[in-house]
Amino acid sequence: HAGADRDECAVAGGHIALGRHHHGYVPEGDSDAGLSDRNTRILDSPFEGDFSECIKYKIGLCVSLKISHNNHRPHFLSSFCLTGLIFLWPSFALSADVSPETEMSVSVGVSFLDFRYAEYDVDGGLLDYENGFLPGLTLEATRTENDWFVTGKLDYHAGDVLYDGQTQTGVAVVTRSDAIILDVFFKFGRHFYVEGRPSYSLYGGVGHHYWHRAIRSIGAVSGLTEIYRWDYAALGLNHVLDEGDHHTWKIDLRIQRTLSPSMEFNTVQFPLAERNGTRIAFPWSRPLQKKQRLNIEPYYERWELGRSPNREVILGGKTVSAFEPDSVTNNRGVIVSFTGAL
Repeated sequence: HAGADRDECAVAGGHIALGRHHHGYVPEGDSDAGLSDRNTRILDSPFEGDFSECIKYKIGLCVSLKISHNNHRPHFLSSFCLTGLIFLWPSFALSADVSPETEMSVSVGVSFLDFRYAEYDVDGGLLDYENGFLPGLTLEATRTENDWFVTGKLDYHAGDVLYDGQTQTGVAVVTRSDAIILDVFFKFGRHFYVEGRPSYSLYGGVGHHYWHRAIRSIGAVSGLTEIYRWDYAALGLNHVLDEGDHHTWKIDLRIQRTLSPSMEFNTVQFPLAERNGTRIAFPWSRPLQKKQRLNIEPYYERWELGRSPNREVILGGKTVSAFEPDSVTNNRGVIVSFTGAL
């Protein structure tokens, strides 16, 4: 808990939740009677002017090209480089005469994401939720040698989503937020073929997820921005469910673990607790002419992030103790892409 000279607040859904009655703090020049709802506002970084109260829970998503985000553990960059060198070394060592068992393919497509995010208090009560439809693009490249394969994938989504939450004093707030999500995933695995049975493959991989939230102003409430980022490791199984001359239908199951997740607000890093997540997809494909293939992949993905420890931030010239609460993201989507062999 905060000391006598500090206020405690929650960084929840992208907002620092600072109540006007926390430890009796009232911004200079305002009386308690003067702190009306119409004076409620959120100040973007850097903060300027008085800070009476702010939206407690809000919405958004967004992205950055920065890969290494943790000053102490740049997991993704080092893991990606090391894993890539190990996995791709056989390809680099090949002679100029590429064997017929070596293949390279590239997939390009569009993605339709139903984004659903929620934050919870320490007792499991819902604090706020955010949801919306985000269109996106996907790019994937795969190299196969005999039964081994290596794949790199990039997913990008952008749009705006709904925020439904409340201020620290419980006043309902509904607004929208511009959103962008970037996800990079790199996996390595092997195909297995058993006579008389459907084929399957096992794989492991590493990835990076970047989410920037930019909340729009509404009325007297001005917006602010925060950034979530985390690396993750994954283990997966891809199994053929049905296969014919004109189609292949599979199930893809993946368990993933967040690594060094964090949220950045007003230049302050809030380290979040690592949690397990899941992804399940049902990719369907149909062969086309000239070594091309149509792919349709419905999927569900779940991320969990744990509460952060308290961190000191400066709001309106006053030092307060803040934290980021538990959160759960449930994504549902469909990817439509075309694959061509090189």
